[in-house]
Amino acid sequence: MRTRVIINKDMDVWRCFAIESYLVKHIEEDEVILYLWQSEKNVMLGKHQNPWRECNVQLLEKEKGKLARRTTGGGAIYCDEGSLLFSFILPKKYYDVDRQLQVILDACLSLGIKAEKSGRNDLTVNGRKFSGNAFYHNSKVSLHHGSLLFDVNIDDMVKYLTPSYEKVTSKGIQSVRSRVTNLCNINEHINVVSLQKTLSDSFVDIYPSENSIFEEEPEWFDCDEIQATYQTYKSWDWCYGRAAEADLILEKRFEWGEIQMHLKLVKSIVSEVVIYSDALDPNYIEGMSKVFEGTPFESELMSETIKGYGDTPERCRYSENISVWLKENIA
Repeated sequence: MRTRVIINKDMDVWRCFAIESYLVKHIEEDEVILYLWQSEKNVMLGKHQNPWRECNVQLLEKEKGKLARRTTGGGAIYCDEGSLLFSFILPKKYYDVDRQLQVILDACLSLGIKAEKSGRNDLTVNGRKFSGNAFYHNSKVSLHHGSLLFDVNIDDMVKYLTPSYEKVTSKGIQSVRSRVTNLCNINEHINVVSLQKTLSDSFVDIYPSENSIFEEEPEWFDCDEIQATYQTYKSWDWCYGRAAEADLILEKRFEWGEIQMHLKLVKSIVSEVVIYSDALDPNYIEGMSKVFEGTPFESELMSETIKGYGDTPERCRYSENISVWLKENIA
């Protein structure tokens, strides 16, 4: 097995994602990659989130921030130069989320910080979140990426992120500010260089290899494929998505994520659905819209339509949750 640590110093979030996408497509069968990067001020959405619901878009744009959208699920996060982003890119045979998170936990411990895993996808210290994680899988490769807050501007985070009231109350918190922390609050000497070094060392320790490669701003970052993908990730269509013209909106927060269904009806039949969600499984959300199209907008029929959607026990459980909710909330 070959171990690669790749460091990107360009803070253009769209280009950083383009490089990540390139690595997912071109990773070799017997290597594991840790990709480390930063970004200028931005709000980063999960793949199926509604930007106008999750972010103060107008203020972000006015203050020269960027809106970005991941290929992974999960919720919106705020990043700036006080964040370090990490991406584990691995063939599926090496994918082990606990092992990957151990890289982060061991790196923190080496900096005098005792961190722990919490909830769906968070890392916390003293009960406050400093890292969120999200995931993507195709038939051969897995991507696990996330952020580390070491000196992020919490005031900007609070004013740009606009989580729903239901999301906030479901977590038993009063505000974004009350549940996050910077690592520099625990160790004032932490900076991006120390984090990159400890993460790199921890990664090599946990994935030992006689063939370890360290790359910083390699020439292939400028290849044509990355440039083309960059144009996609910065496009309005990708970042904002198509508008959801809706006759009505149904929304519900489940323990596995929030669902917002924007439905267009023609003669009481569902003609179009746009679904927004922070669920960690983007592929499950991807095909859900088509399930409802052509269904009469009636509780029993809507409920039955979604009940069988899903090709894994977990996805079927999600669909059963939605089925019960629709049955109870459609007249």
